[in-house]
This record gives sequence, structure tokens and C-alpha cells, in this order.
Amino acid sequence: MVSDALVLTYALAPISAYAFRKNAPELDRPFYLKGMHVIGPIAFIIASLIVYWTGWTVDSWLLGSQLVMFVFYLFAYRWVPKRQVSFAQQLKSSWWLVFYYAAIVIVSKLGDFGGIAWIPRIWDQVIIAVIAVITYYWGGHTGLPKAMLDEDEIDEGLDSNKVSTL
Repeated sequence: MVSDALVLTYALAPISAYAFRKNAPELDRPFYLKGMHVIGPIAFIIASLIVYWTGWTVDSWLLGSQLVMFVFYLFAYRWVPKRQVSFAQQLKSSWWLVFYYAAIVIVSKLGDFGGIAWIPRIWDQVIIAVIAVITYYWGGHTGLPKAMLDEDEIDEGLDSNKVSTL
């Protein structure tokens, strides 16, 4: 279960990179990964397959709990921070993730990796790949319209190589 959660957290990185390149193309980067438009979707497909291959038992618990937490988030509307990003924008920027989790759970239940095997083995993986491609582009296109960076000010008088102790 822990490895599935870990893969899932890394799986979302290509979508974040895609959205970031879209909404902040002028931002200086320490390096630029050429071919990200090909590497990103392929990485997300592979990560999605790994999540799917862990099986219905793990996926239903892990992704199902994430979907339940999203419902709690909706009910907590009153306490959700909205100063920098409106609640409507937060929802717009997250529906792709709800779709992704729900679709993986459904295919896991109907698929051949711990599910009821209603979808034959090769086709379940093809469906997961299609879901991953849809999710990748949807997620990349619904990120925040403009990057919001919270940059810490650097004190010129401090030497960044020195570590202060209390």
C-alpha cells in the first residue's frame, strides 16, 4: 500500500510539470528537460499502470479514501482558504484528479487485477492508458491560469553556506 501511494504521488509530477510549463513559460528554470511533451504522458501512463497493477484491494482503499477526502473538502467550503485562489478555481483545477481516481477505482473493480475480471486483462490496461492520457492533458490544461510563486526573500547579509544553530 505504501509503494502504491508513493507511485501515485510521483505519478502526478508530469502533470504538474506540464501545467507549470503552460502557465509560467517565461520563468527561469535550473534545467529544461527536452522531450517532456513525450516523456510526461508516457511517464504518467506507466505510473498509472503501476497503480492499477497493485489491484482492487489497494486501489479501492487508497483512491477511495482520497475521493472521500474530496467530499469532506467540499463540505468544508467555509474554512477553505480562498484569498489567493477562489473556491471555483480550486474546483476547476481539481476535477481531473477526481475523474482519475474514480476511473482507476472503477477499472480496478471491473478489471483482472483483484477485481471481478469483467474487462479482459489486456483491455483493462489499454483503458488505464487511455484514462491516463485524458487525465494528463485535462490536468495540464486546468492548472491555475497564472503561476503563483511564494518566493522567500534572501537576506544578502547571510552566507547561505553557513548553518546557524540556536
